[in-house]
Amino acid sequence: MKHREESRKTRSLHLAKMISILLAAGLFYYAFVTLTGLYIPCIFRLITGWKCPGCGVSHMLVALLRLDFAGAFSENPFAFVLLPFLLSYGIYRAVRYIFHNDLSYRKWENTAAVAVVVIAVIFGIVRNLAGI
Repeated sequence: MKHREESRKTRSLHLAKMISILLAAGLFYYAFVTLTGLYIPCIFRLITGWKCPGCGVSHMLVALLRLDFAGAFSENPFAFVLLPFLLSYGIYRAVRYIFHNDLSYRKWENTAAVAVVVIAVIFGIVRNLAGI
């Protein structure tokens, strides 16, 4: 039992470290954007002139940090709607990892990932045709 608790503690610390690194990188990027007004450019858009399904995500996240929900939605409606689901899924995966040391994917997770990719591609096509 003690060994299992140590493993759970180790997994928790590992996950906390990874989340801290991601948050620090995000805050650094936010500070950079706020100070310079420069965002990461979309390579797909630079090459084709079209918006990819992810275009506007950086702007959306900055708007969310400023609590500008309407602005965030206008930057990338697909990512805005998807974000709560991704956060919930991340929490689900974290709990499974910490308490069960389980990093495997269930069939429903693979199906959901394929569905998200298909919807993202459809959104990418529609946003360019409709000018979203």
